[in-house]
Amino acid sequence: NNMEGSFARTLVHCDAPPAKLEHGEPWSGSAKCGDRAVVIKEGAMLSGIGQSQENTVKILVMASAAICSDVYGRKPVLIVGLACTTLSVFLFVLATLLDDWARTLFVMGQALQGSYVPQLLGALVVADLAAREDLDSISVYEAGGYVANLTGTTFGLLAFAMQLCDFVNYLPVWIVLFVINLGTLVAAYRHFPETKVGLGEGAKLGLVASTFQELGSYRDVITHDGAMRMLLLSFGLSCLAESIKFVSLPMQMAYFKMTMPQTMMYFFPVSIISVLCMPFVSFLHGKFGFRRGWFIAIQILFACAPLNFLVPVYWWAVYLQVYVLQGLMSGLPALRSAQDAKFWGEKTSKFISISSLFSYGLEVVAAPLYAWLLNTKADTYWMKVTPGLFSFICSAINYFVLFSPTTGVVRFIYVGLDMLQEERDKASAAA
Repeated sequence: NNMEGSFARTLVHCDAPPAKLEHGEPWSGSAKCGDRAVVIKEGAMLSGIGQSQENTVKILVMASAAICSDVYGRKPVLIVGLACTTLSVFLFVLATLLDDWARTLFVMGQALQGSYVPQLLGALVVADLAAREDLDSISVYEAGGYVANLTGTTFGLLAFAMQLCDFVNYLPVWIVLFVINLGTLVAAYRHFPETKVGLGEGAKLGLVASTFQELGSYRDVITHDGAMRMLLLSFGLSCLAESIKFVSLPMQMAYFKMTMPQTMMYFFPVSIISVLCMPFVSFLHGKFGFRRGWFIAIQILFACAPLNFLVPVYWWAVYLQVYVLQGLMSGLPALRSAQDAKFWGEKTSKFISISSLFSYGLEVVAAPLYAWLLNTKADTYWMKVTPGLFSFICSAINYFVLFSPTTGVVRFIYVGLDMLQEERDKASAAA
């Protein structure tokens, strides 16, 4: 998304001619507009609209992907998603060649990327493997987290190198990525194994019958416990607070006159830190137990929220925030997934689908909202801090929802954590 954000800026047109750069003045970001503030703002808006459309498509896909993956298997859903991302990159190629259609093609291309849901597929595949009796579930989820982080790091390095170049024309970039996507599609078709067990039995029901059966399971998951509604509220507030990431780069570029390569140099260590710090959360629940370990991790997480007030003043504040949230706490999603799997059991895939749908639905609004709140020409502190203030308010409300005794959310979470603790204690006793 960061690379697409910089690509979106190159598509911005305005009446101001490109200025001749002097005395180290940063490039506007577009060869077709010399007003840097306009380019950053319009680029953020275009990228936000594109991400909103991408998440809209994700919602539609998610509503059927979990069902189709249970009936027909994980592999067909993966192949369709990869085919759509390949077509998406092809549209980006066309966007660089057709100025009049550039914005439309960009939004269409980004929308198509919503057809590929790696988080859902990855979670379902890991859940398939964790359900095997010969494997330890928490180890499987942690291994899945490692694979996700290593994959993200590998492709992140490629994207990082491209963004350091700060391309004026992205045509060569998208041609190369089109070839890579096409190769990935072919490799997945030929070599990806099916992990879904009992595929034949599900397929006998047919798609319509399976759809109604799955929707009934969704209803059961939602009504399973009164705390579920509050848990989804907590999850949603967390998504809204974290969605400030959509404008983190534009804020640095607008308020501190940083170039894209400069901002990326400081964001780059996150990929390495996230891999190195994966065992940190495991250390916490290994040392203090699952309940206390989770509580300590969550307190560290929420301690980052006040940093939003420092972001417009100190250039390092946003990087410190990202280093903790995405680096030091990179092992927390694995613990959350293991806890959810223990509590929901065979309905884990439905819970994953519901929470993912909820997340994508919120990001449909959050991406353009944060882009709208961003004022690249702000000259006062309170005008600059508006996106951060909104994020902080969401975090503060979420903290209350999470730990208030009236909501029951903590009790819900502790059920899954206690089941994990019991499993570990039995394993230790057996050893």
